[in-house]
Amino acid sequence: MPSARLPQELTDSIIDELLDDTATLLNCSLVCRAWTPTCQRYIFQFLTLGGSSNVIRFGNAGAHIRFCSDEQQYLQFNDFLEKTPHITPYICILDLRIQSYFKQLTFDSKDIAKALGLVLSKLTSLRRFRSNLGKWASFLPEFRIAISSVLLHQSITDIALGISEFASTSELALLLGRNSNLKHLSVSDSAIQDLSSIEAAGAFSRKAIYLDYLGVDTRGHIEKLFHPPFPVNLSKLRKLRLGLIDRCPDTQLLLRQCAASLQHLALYCGLNQYRHSPDTDISLELFSNLRSLHFSDLRQTKSFSPAQGIAQLLTSVNTPLPLEEVEILLAAWSMSRKDVICKADAFVWSPCRQIDAFLAHNDKGRLRRVRVWFVTLDMGYQPQEAGLELRKAFSFLSTMPSVQLELAIGAERTPF
Repeated sequence: MPSARLPQELTDSIIDELLDDTATLLNCSLVCRAWTPTCQRYIFQFLTLGGSSNVIRFGNAGAHIRFCSDEQQYLQFNDFLEKTPHITPYICILDLRIQSYFKQLTFDSKDIAKALGLVLSKLTSLRRFRSNLGKWASFLPEFRIAISSVLLHQSITDIALGISEFASTSELALLLGRNSNLKHLSVSDSAIQDLSSIEAAGAFSRKAIYLDYLGVDTRGHIEKLFHPPFPVNLSKLRKLRLGLIDRCPDTQLLLRQCAASLQHLALYCGLNQYRHSPDTDISLELFSNLRSLHFSDLRQTKSFSPAQGIAQLLTSVNTPLPLEEVEILLAAWSMSRKDVICKADAFVWSPCRQIDAFLAHNDKGRLRRVRVWFVTLDMGYQPQEAGLELRKAFSFLSTMPSVQLELAIGAERTPF
């Protein structure tokens, strides 16, 4: 009697559930030939290349290849790709580790740049590229050409740059503004030294680049990039993640460009120096189609209450917003126990009552979920007592059966 055999579509669907389990995928790839292509598609889709430890890693598996030098790393990996060309189309995500928090890699050898260029030229199916570029101007022209060339691949729709420094606005614009298929762009912890107007407009994509997602922070005034002749158009932007670090007048200009289309807005504060209420830089009334609103990493100190800032931002809105989801993550790590006890009502519970009242009265029948997470090492209360205060603060929403209300207080930073 012949053995029963699942249709290949069902087998692929089961393997799809193992997307993030590289170790299990490796075992499954050895079961039979029919399983191998689907398993390899996930095993090889995420490539981590380089870094201060000269490591090559696929997926999230613990196993990796370590080399004694950058040049050896890239040359041997290039040989590997030449011997196994069937896996090259599977590599869709590249994490190129050039700069770390602790060590700035120099890439001062033409041989290293050439070896890296050989590897990148073979990765023609990349969809996502992310890297910490460090001081871009300090690298050799050969290295900059290798990176610029891979970003020109029309298959790439997602670019994420971090911990980078560019000599001028034009330098960054030329790196990002030539791929007309770009949909997701993130530039964080980066800076532009010369904020003069963009030059060399003829080198950009002739088509407008319509982004669906944008992630930027105000540390290095990156928002100044989004002006003509830079071809990125924000009129169809649906998701924006904005880091509030330094105050910048161009923030409002950036927000107005995407106001009509924006549906998801996430605001975060990465550093402690932002001490302004968000409503001084942002007006939510711009966003008539806003569906979800997230606040994270807003840190409370002796003189600054992010809860008050959020309350002011929300209560300044006169036109109802079509919100479906609101998430708030507050942190009070730098406050002493005495400060927390003395200022808890004014800094936390009273603003939370204002937020509760606004969301309850603003609701157009679309609000489905509200999450509030307060992180602190010592609230000055017992957990049960603090939880009771938080539930009291959100008394309106707690009586609305259509709203899923999630409230929590703890010392862990990861909410829910």
